Amino acid sequence: ESGNVCENSSDSGSDSGGSSGGGSSKSGSGGSSGGENKDMIFDATETVIFHKGKAREKLTSEETLIFNLASKNKVDSLLSVSNVEKNGKTDDYFLDIVKNDFGVKLDLKSGIPTLHIKMKLYVKIEDKKSAGLFADASATNLVPPEVSEKAEENIKEHLQSIFKKSKETKADVFLLKEKLYRYFPEKYSAYKDSILDIAELKTEVTVTGMKKMGGYHYAESN
Repeated sequence: ESGNVCENSSDSGSDSGGSSGGGSSKSGSGGSSGGENKDMIFDATETVIFHKGKAREKLTSEETLIFNLASKNKVDSLLSVSNVEKNGKTDDYFLDIVKNDFGVKLDLKSGIPTLHIKMKLYVKIEDKKSAGLFADASATNLVPPEVSEKAEENIKEHLQSIFKKSKETKADVFLLKEKLYRYFPEKYSAYKDSILDIAELKTEVTVTGMKKMGGYHYAESN
């Protein structure tokens, strides 16, 4: 019904009916998995948003990765975190995404359709540009808090950017209408034509490092 398609802008194709990779993929592209939105096509580069057969907007490689992280539990990619500041020094990091827990829910309690995206990433440092902050990381906390906080801030900004592009292009990339019909059928007729215009986005993002013991990594407990 939505007529929306997201297609990757590179020459390498991927099967429809799911998503694959995105962002800085360690293997070039991640494995495909059946997704909720069967009209989207992804690989490890940028993503073009189509609406009614016309290209309307483009998601950057970073936005493509974040969108995938809001859609599937395992994304074989690296998360780039740039310009992390501490003690007057700046450093860049690549974080290996070990695990991703996420939830996407539509809520009508306030009378305004609100999309809630909750994401928790478990990461470890894959690489960094210079020594910098890594010297401050202990053996039991491989990701400094400054890096986690910067990554959380970046992810929230990317989610808001994707949501804004979706609203501006009228391309329902988060499937708001489908969620509305599935979970609030009695409200569907009232909101179906306006949901993309009036919907709001709320995000909760946590990026936590990994602990190391006996050569093995496991998630930090909060």
